Amino acid sequence: AAARGRLVKADGPLRELKEALAAAAEAFLPAAAHVLAAPQDAELAALVTDAARRYAARKAAARAVDFDDLLVRARDLLRRDAALRAELRGRLRALLVDEYQDVNPVQQDLFEVLAGPGDPAGPVLVAVGDLKQSIYRFRGADVAVFARLLRRFEAGAGRVLHLSENHRCAPAVLDLVNEVFVRALQPPPGQPPRDDEIAFGDRDRLVPTRPEGARPACELLVDAGGGRAEERREREAAAIAARIGAIVTGAAGVAVRARSAGGGEEGRRPRYGDVAILFRRLTQLAPYERALRAAGIPYRLARGGGFYQAPEVRDLGELLAALADPSDAVAWAALLRSPECAVSDGTLLLLAQVGLGRLAWLEDSALAAALDAPTAPTAPTAPTAPTAPTAPTAPTAPTAPTAPTAPTA
Repeated sequence: AAARGRLVKADGPLRELKEALAAAAEAFLPAAAHVLAAPQDAELAALVTDAARRYAARKAAARAVDFDDLLVRARDLLRRDAALRAELRGRLRALLVDEYQDVNPVQQDLFEVLAGPGDPAGPVLVAVGDLKQSIYRFRGADVAVFARLLRRFEAGAGRVLHLSENHRCAPAVLDLVNEVFVRALQPPPGQPPRDDEIAFGDRDRLVPTRPEGARPACELLVDAGGGRAEERREREAAAIAARIGAIVTGAAGVAVRARSAGGGEEGRRPRYGDVAILFRRLTQLAPYERALRAAGIPYRLARGGGFYQAPEVRDLGELLAALADPSDAVAWAALLRSPECAVSDGTLLLLAQVGLGRLAWLEDSALAAALDAPTAPTAPTAPTAPTAPTAPTAPTAPTAPTAPTAPTA
């Protein structure tokens, strides 16, 4: 609370103390969370270790391999089998690898075994990639692998050709991209770039090949006002709505290049459907929706609900709900039908008959017995054909009562 308080201009020393307090609070929170979560960290590490062990045992029992196994075993096989390695190196003339910025270290080892220095001479390695497009770190890709390979080639082990011509974007867009990159993609002053950093230079600039189009490619709506984040967001939303109105009405003088009937391009006034607002996250949409409605601008929300409504996040939430309360039958149903378990509707029906809220306490044998319990469904009977109505019959006359018979001995 002290760090969020407001100060006047004369409070110089106090301002420095406030900034130090804010920095300390920011550093304290993750450190405290790390200490408090230590038991959970240990439990999670043990759970992952046990899952990896069981997964490896299941693969071995099924004589199966996954994608990582294929990479590791292929690399190890070529390393130890000189005859096979020589046969493959002699058979291939060139090894072309696209999207090299997404290569992981094991794949790089495999390429080195096939195309690196050795006897016999291996194929020519052609690595195609762009360091700026490395986005698969979460699945093991390491952009440093490509950066180190480029340095080797530039040092004399090969050649580096920069494909700078761009056939997709208008010149104004590329001018903007180049100017942003030359400022943003730089290491700290006085320090060489790390293997996972990019030092954007003149050779990295994209050169347009398309004809000149509308300019400018970018506008900045500057808000010089202060205030809280909510206040700034309201002003930003109003400014965006006003700018969209000016673009669509033609007051802004912005034209859209559209394909003409003759196959070329011609300018036209923008329509609402030509405008899109991109958000970093979808948790603060309300001010922008209010501003669009107030300005009479029709809109459609492409993906509502925000991060926590995404299917994969909701599936993880159901998993956590089932762990927190193993008797939560709804959480179990959602979890079992999610891609994490992907059970069929028939299996889910059988489990529901056993009791989804009991699954956490059932032993494997008891669950199997419950699922295998024979049921006695009744055979469906064939429907009978409707009969035609019969004509009414005349009533019969009553018969006289018969005399009782004597009992027999």
